[in-house]
Amino acid sequence: LAIYIFQFDIFQDDFCISTQLQKFMAFLFFFWFGFKSKFGTGLENSESGSQAPLKNHYNYDLSANRLQSGLLTVNCDIPSPLSYVTLALRAGTRYENLKTRGLVHRLQASIGQETKNCSAVRLSYCLAQLGAHMRTSYTRDCFAFHLVCSRDKLPYALNYFNEAISGTLIHDWTMENTNEQLYVDRQLFCDDPCSYAVDLVHRVAYSTSTLGYSLLCPKWAVSKHSSVQIRSFMANQLTCDGTVLVGVGTDANILDEFSNEKLKLSNNKQSQLPVAVYMGGVLVEISPGRSACVAVAGEGTKYLVFSALLGNVGQFSTDSSVSSPLKRAIESVASYEVMGSCFNYFYSDTGLFGVCLKCNPADTDVVLKSAVGELKKLARGRPEEGKLKAAKALVKRKFLDDSENLDYFCSELAYQACSSDGVKFITPASFCKLIDSVSASDLQTFSSKLFSKPLTVISCGRTEALPFIHELIR
Repeated sequence: LAIYIFQFDIFQDDFCISTQLQKFMAFLFFFWFGFKSKFGTGLENSESGSQAPLKNHYNYDLSANRLQSGLLTVNCDIPSPLSYVTLALRAGTRYENLKTRGLVHRLQASIGQETKNCSAVRLSYCLAQLGAHMRTSYTRDCFAFHLVCSRDKLPYALNYFNEAISGTLIHDWTMENTNEQLYVDRQLFCDDPCSYAVDLVHRVAYSTSTLGYSLLCPKWAVSKHSSVQIRSFMANQLTCDGTVLVGVGTDANILDEFSNEKLKLSNNKQSQLPVAVYMGGVLVEISPGRSACVAVAGEGTKYLVFSALLGNVGQFSTDSSVSSPLKRAIESVASYEVMGSCFNYFYSDTGLFGVCLKCNPADTDVVLKSAVGELKKLARGRPEEGKLKAAKALVKRKFLDDSENLDYFCSELAYQACSSDGVKFITPASFCKLIDSVSASDLQTFSSKLFSKPLTVISCGRTEALPFIHELIR
């Protein structure tokens, strides 16, 4: 019928293309309807139990290969149109010393400024031509290079990825070009009071260790670095030993070929991990402003499961549950608006867990005491089974939600493997199983550990009253 109407209307004098298009679409509809009625799609008659589950990066196996050079490659070959590659090296800020403070921040700003075969403009142009994007990041433990591009362009993009990693040239005149970038990064960082407060927590908690060094270059050290210092740091830290290359949506053979034939890293033995000694203490920084930012923390654990469970569950985090005890506790004593959230950081040999609060200066004392009181309740009591079950569900949901971002998923795998020397790296599915295995006694044991050593208390901004540390411990 649709074909007949279409053919008949062609011979009309007032033939209209738009009309014919509509009737052609009607023909397609009738054709599909007849096909579906006669043969069906096979979906409505199949039982749900017989369908194969969709496979994604949650349940794909990870393939790991330790190369002769000592470099570890980890691959998750999922059918993604994009490929994600992360190279993580043990070259974080804790590997600096008193003479090289801020060197890692300087290194990040210098990567790609000039390489052996490309200028900065040419490198950016070539990556753009491939639709690829490259960036760097670092923590206190690791320094990482990240690459994302379409899967079919990966072999070409890896050439420029290697150029930025092993071909970057460091000269005194190129370092001068990064001074302004360091100042801008510092200002943006200090404008975020919570990030700055957590940085101060590390400074106090590990005051005798390099783990307490700031993530950003100190103001006094912005123009103090030399090209010799950076080249020496790169030669000692950017080595195959302890380095991890992770690919998501990539072919394992491509990663191995890139690592063996193209990636030019030193074969020097990695320097020993600087020991982190937790000390605790109090620090107050007074600065003009309308609010105060305070944080209290204790030495946590190096295990991701416990740290994530305590840091993200609804009964702690004010942004994950309207019934959060922390939220109720601090709002019940505050006279003005107050915000609060937990933080947790885990490193190769230690960890930090605490609470960061932003409030009116007049509420500093009561809000901080109230938040610590909620932590003490958990440490002294045994959590109810129902609350623990809900907490686990919230942790898993948050972790899986973050892992939907494949760039994040790739980076986390790299950081995990690099921080643990290639011993620990798990898929989201495995992580969820570990969360389920945590018992109430495990949680209670870890919570009690928070108060076994002196707490770390810091305040920045306007502070009217800050409790002494002995008042918080009682």
